[in-house]
Amino acid sequence: MLLLALDTATPAVTVALHDGHDVIASSSQVDARRHGELLLPAIDRVLAEAGRTPDAVTGIVVGIGPGPRTPGCASA
Repeated sequence: MLLLALDTATPAVTVALHDGHDVIASSSQVDARRHGELLLPAIDRVLAEAGRTPDAVTGIVVGIGPGPRTPGCASA
C-alpha cells in the first residue's frame, strides 16, 4: 500500500507518502497565495525522495479542513 496525502486547507501545502506503517517522504511549504503552483512540484519531489513513481500510489488521502483555505469558509 502506498498512500499519497495532500493538504492545502491552511496556508501550507503539505504532501506525504505513507506505506501503511510509516511516512516515507514528506514536504511542506507555507505560501498561501501559491498553492496551485506548489502542489504538483511537491508531489513530484516526495515521489522522487521515496524513489517511487505515480503508478505505485494505491490511494489518495485529502485533507478537507476546516481551514481558512477550504471551500465554503469565509475569509476576513
